[in-house]
Amino acid sequence: MSIRTLLIWIIIAGALGAGVLMARAQKLAARDAQPVSTTRTIGFDPVSTIMIDRIVDGQREVLERDANQADRWLVHWSQGGMDQSWAVQTPKVKGALRLLSTARIQAVEHDPITKVAGEIMLRQSVGDSFKIEFDAQASGGYFGVRIEHRDQEGIAVARWFGQIERKVFEAFISTGFRHWRSTRIFDMPNSAIRGIELEAGGMQLELARTNTGWTITRPVPIAGDAQRIEELTRVLLSLETSSFVDDSLGEHTTGLDAPIAKITLTGVDESSTIVIGTRSDVGGSQVYAKLNTPSGQTLVTLKTDQLAKLTAAAEPYIAKTPSQASLGSVSGVKINGRDGLTRFSSIRSQGQWTIDGAQADTVNREAIDRLVGLLLRDPANTVLMLDAKSIIDPVASVVLHGQGNEVLGSFGIAIDSTPAGMRLLMLLDLDDGQQVVWGTVSENAAATGAWLTAVAGKRIP
Repeated sequence: MSIRTLLIWIIIAGALGAGVLMARAQKLAARDAQPVSTTRTIGFDPVSTIMIDRIVDGQREVLERDANQADRWLVHWSQGGMDQSWAVQTPKVKGALRLLSTARIQAVEHDPITKVAGEIMLRQSVGDSFKIEFDAQASGGYFGVRIEHRDQEGIAVARWFGQIERKVFEAFISTGFRHWRSTRIFDMPNSAIRGIELEAGGMQLELARTNTGWTITRPVPIAGDAQRIEELTRVLLSLETSSFVDDSLGEHTTGLDAPIAKITLTGVDESSTIVIGTRSDVGGSQVYAKLNTPSGQTLVTLKTDQLAKLTAAAEPYIAKTPSQASLGSVSGVKINGRDGLTRFSSIRSQGQWTIDGAQADTVNREAIDRLVGLLLRDPANTVLMLDAKSIIDPVASVVLHGQGNEVLGSFGIAIDSTPAGMRLLMLLDLDDGQQVVWGTVSENAAATGAWLTAVAGKRIP
């Protein structure tokens, strides 16, 4: 190879090498000129969030953590000039906060918002807040956001822009917080209930929970059947809405101008009432109902089968035993005849029944124990309430006394026949002229009825 040819090849190789170096430099320069894409989170603590304020199309909804129950959230809004409130499903709130707190936001240098679709304000328990504004248009599945962080004094400490995933926009802007409302009608724990009121079919029933158990206060003051009333309580707490009616409907349309029933649950500090109106569908499977609470009114629909077990009659809730005294508290038994004169009297002394100071014989001792058991322990087969026109005349009366000779209870006794055998009727006269009747059919009842008839029928010398 000549020197001339070698020089030509060297020149060509140098030119090619320079071209490669220039292309590499251009690529590096272009990469350095490209803005670096960074992602970050909003930086708030979902556990410390106590309020979410949402404003979309001028409508405001506020989610607020219950100050008395940390795991309970309420949504507040205004409708028809009235402030309203309803409990929401806590898992919905937790899920949305978790989504928002973990969302990776692509930070951008310039404000990406051309038109604000809505905004939310997160308030933390320590006092600082995060304001997030969302753009109305998406780009590549992302929405532009404008984020501002303010400290406890309300001073802005950070303001930046970014792009956030569509699912966050849909969770907080597309649908309102009212879509997270709980379907439970009465949002209170069983232990907090202090009273129940039912009105239907011209009847009114009022129940009160006391330190000693449930009592009926209306229509008559009498001990309640704890098991049956607890069943009622569970039914009421299980009532759920079929739908929320956020449109304005007249009371004539909903039937609330002439309601068919009303239910009130009273708690420690407040009460809630639901008024049942007319059917809301053609088939009659649902009815309109309006819930009144201290924080507002809400119109809903209910399935009628949820109300089938409810009754405002007092009889099903009356205690199944005439007396609520304890067996050990009875120290004296007196039996009077139809004329009101005492035919039999026995006192318990040192655990033994005595008659006129002498220990009662086996027949009388067992008869007294059976009688006391029927009045205080053994549940009756039937419980009825009779008005003044239907009261039963007793053939005898039984008076129970305590240790201090105080009267624990006074009950009339009657007997009638049934296909199942003789039935013992224990009667309690009420102040309003009504009478409560406990009916029992059993061997003990038959034996007690026969014994009482014989004792009360004795002639007084």
